[in-house]
Amino acid sequence: MGKHKHADNATAATERPQKKFRVHLAANTPLAHESADIQATAPEEAWGKFCEMNGISGSSCERTITEV
Repeated sequence: MGKHKHADNATAATERPQKKFRVHLAANTPLAHESADIQATAPEEAWGKFCEMNGISGSSCERTITEV
C-alpha cells in the first residue's frame, strides 16, 4: 500500500500565523466592548472580528489597532 499525504500538513504550511491585536474604538454610541484583544493574522481581520463581536458593520469614529 502507498502512503497518503495528509491535507492538514499542506494547509498548516500555508496559513499565516495568528497575532494579537488590541482594538479600541472611540464610539459616539455605547458598545458592548470599547476595547478588546483579538487574535488575527492582520489588523484588518482584527477590525472585522471587533465589529462582529460588537454587532456593528463598521464605524467612521476614531479607532486604534495595535499589535500586542
